[in-house]
Amino acid sequence: MDHCASVLLAFPTEEASTADNEKYNKAVKAHISNINSLFKERSAVIGDNAYKLLDLLNPAINSLSYLYLLAALLPQGTKNAEYDKEFAERVILFFRRFDPRQIRYMGVAFSDLFSATGRRNVMPPTIAVPILADALLRLDPSGSVLTSNHIFLMKLAYNSNFIGPALRVAAKRIVHYPGMINPPDPKSLILCDLRLPPSSYISQDTGFTTRLTALQVLEYDWLVGLLYCAARDWPAAQAAFARTASHPSRDSGVSKVMLEAFKKWVLVSLLAEGRITTPGGFAPYISQASARTFGIMARPYAAVAKRFESADADALRLAVEVSSQQFAEDGNEGLVAEVLESHQKWQIVRLREVYSKVSLAEINAKTKSAVTGAPVGSEEDMTQLIETMIDSGMLRAAIEPPRATGGDGATTPACLAFLAEEADITEQEVAQRIAQSVERIKQLGAVYNATKERLATSREYIRHAVKDQKREKDNREGGFETQIEDEDLMSGIVSGQ
Repeated sequence: MDHCASVLLAFPTEEASTADNEKYNKAVKAHISNINSLFKERSAVIGDNAYKLLDLLNPAINSLSYLYLLAALLPQGTKNAEYDKEFAERVILFFRRFDPRQIRYMGVAFSDLFSATGRRNVMPPTIAVPILADALLRLDPSGSVLTSNHIFLMKLAYNSNFIGPALRVAAKRIVHYPGMINPPDPKSLILCDLRLPPSSYISQDTGFTTRLTALQVLEYDWLVGLLYCAARDWPAAQAAFARTASHPSRDSGVSKVMLEAFKKWVLVSLLAEGRITTPGGFAPYISQASARTFGIMARPYAAVAKRFESADADALRLAVEVSSQQFAEDGNEGLVAEVLESHQKWQIVRLREVYSKVSLAEINAKTKSAVTGAPVGSEEDMTQLIETMIDSGMLRAAIEPPRATGGDGATTPACLAFLAEEADITEQEVAQRIAQSVERIKQLGAVYNATKERLATSREYIRHAVKDQKREKDNREGGFETQIEDEDLMSGIVSGQ
């Protein structure tokens, strides 16, 4: 056991910790080679003393060795494995503290432990979801690379209905996908270089993800949309379903998940904005062919959206009742019920377009519930409804109580006074927003540079760039008349004439 401990504790040395990237890279690879030899020669000793060896290691410092031992302890055939509290505690300790720089060399073992942790016999989902979410963000704080581990986490969170921690990962903007053109050769990379973009060290070749199909990419955004629906974050759900519905497809075909995402996008758009704000009533960037398919297959949803924008609660209620069977078959009964309930709230919000102040009695006269088909009822009930809207941030307004107008006991009615839609912010908040914008620009710069390097060596991109340059040259030589013709042709396409 002493020999095993000495090998496992041999890295990182003080020299390696302060060495440049090339020396650190060599030291890591040498240590991995030594551990592989150790496990071949002393597997029985390691198996008998694994937990004692783990207690000698610090997962924040000896991350490579710690992960090797956890991988050796990982139960095989986990369906029949029993819950092991001692093992679960070590896994939690590792995922909370591992050194991301070292673990870049252990993608396969990391992913195996990641997926095993999500199984109930290793630890319950209420513990696994936050642990795994933190682990993904520890490995890649930008969250910009989609992996199979992301999809696994979203499934685990949705199926266990423990969604909060997973939303920290879902909130990150995905800009890189496994299998994108011209990925860097991992053999030529120095993985420990902290200047590398995440897309360089998180890939199929490094073992942090499997190959993802187009359907899996759709599945990820679909799951993200469902999680945000469960969290009642309608704008975020709207964005996720829009990405799913507008996903590029071969021959402009529409898959089932794209169609179902579009249906949910319509409903959550009504909840998020009170209307469909995009041109034509379709999610952004949807192709014309997809729009035609959606228009035919999702007619009941378009009918609900049309009725929702009017003040006629009875018409909306009727549109829902007519298609109630399809909404149930689509699994959208809950969202449709939310839409019905929110209709009166959005009618109240829209009153700000006409009034700066309006009495509660007049609001009650002008609006009614699409759920019951009747006004709210008493002024107290209307006050309570408006207060919930104000508390949720849906409405920026204040309720002014009745005030005496003279000595005869007369009073003004209780009123709703609309406030400015944008609240005044302090200098400190302005500075904070500027700092956040600067940080986002820095992150975008790293993504831009990585994408530019990848495209610069792509044959397709070079061919496209050459065509663009030739077209630009021809346009310059063609003179004013050619430019006019191009503009006329384009305007004809845009106008659809």
